[in-house]
Amino acid sequence: MQDDVQANENSNDQETAEEAIKLEYELEYVIKNDSGNEIESGFAKSIVGCKAILLTPLGLPPMKIPFSDLRKISSGNWTIELTLSDNNVILFRKLGRLYDSFLDEINDAYGKVTRKVLLMEEKLLSQFNQAFIRKIAKENLFDGEGTIFIQETGLVIALKSGETQRIPYAFIEKLEDHQWSFLLVMKSRDEFVLERLGRETDFFRSEIYKAISSLENNALEFTMSLAPSVSPIKLRPFAKKLLDGLAVVKKDTIGVPELWNALETRLATAGLKDSFNYLSSVSNPENFRIGIKRGLWGSLDKEYIWLFVPVLRGSKNYIVMEASSSGSGGRATYIFDASGEETEKIMDELNFCLYMINFRREPIYLTEEQLQKPENEHYRLAIERISGLKKLREKYLTRVFHKSAEQWQRDIDVILQH
Repeated sequence: MQDDVQANENSNDQETAEEAIKLEYELEYVIKNDSGNEIESGFAKSIVGCKAILLTPLGLPPMKIPFSDLRKISSGNWTIELTLSDNNVILFRKLGRLYDSFLDEINDAYGKVTRKVLLMEEKLLSQFNQAFIRKIAKENLFDGEGTIFIQETGLVIALKSGETQRIPYAFIEKLEDHQWSFLLVMKSRDEFVLERLGRETDFFRSEIYKAISSLENNALEFTMSLAPSVSPIKLRPFAKKLLDGLAVVKKDTIGVPELWNALETRLATAGLKDSFNYLSSVSNPENFRIGIKRGLWGSLDKEYIWLFVPVLRGSKNYIVMEASSSGSGGRATYIFDASGEETEKIMDELNFCLYMINFRREPIYLTEEQLQKPENEHYRLAIERISGLKKLREKYLTRVFHKSAEQWQRDIDVILQH
């Protein structure tokens, strides 16, 4: 599977040209270390580029502040404060009437870089630049002004402070419309409040309902295509279980055997029949899950199909993941450690975590040494910021390549017996 969308090295000249025509700002800067002690200050000229802020202090060599090193942006009292990954802080002030312009440029450029790092790039349907967002959760609480991006399969919210979060429609349990605000209740029980949209409130209401409705209609059409002989009314409850990117449990399709049979056929078409049959001999197929995600690898017609198989061996509990390939490389089976976890819950979590990284598998298995390579910088940053990716790496045990049927079965057996 081709996971990466890597930067084109030949684009550096183009980016330099783009940066050269950007507005140049005159300002005062202060750099403080992680103890709060000032280590450098003075006056400088600055340009906000696509990937970094270029700062040229008077009488000193220029320096670049990569957006990939930023962790937080704070502003107030005509001062902009940047917190870096090493906990050093850079202050910008004395910008005069250009303060808002400079801040907006930083927020916009940083947001674009962050959305790419967090693997949130997909077709944009509409954008709302003035909103107030609150996240209510057990951890990682936040609130503040920001931008809401309505995309095909989910919302992306980007606070001016730099906090960015993706909200997939498939994992929204409930959407409450309170006239001037909206409450999103997630299946994880986290909640998001979106408000202060002003005159754009009605347009936002229309756009978010349209996006969710489109996803649900596509799921219903897909479900009907799987079981065309079954009444659409009967299939409606199952469509929500097969929203794009979700996996359905076999035992939940009782009463509509045509649906599960069709999913098994899709597995066979993707070359997973032998794997399915063998895994059925080591685990109860009633607990198997099959999911389909469309639109990966740059083609809206391309289907990515995967299988979750819970396997219990003594005190050990495993989740085996078998999936189709993009055709760009060898296929592998992924094995996760689910010991001490409730099986249904951990499969729900793994499904959500995979969705949040758009089902990329490379950042799951890359070693710490491999992550230090320049070409994997975006994955290293994603691991720092996406809790779901951290969870996948924490639970990941190993992968088994398909070199031959005999070798694959032998290797799977060896791992499951340990």
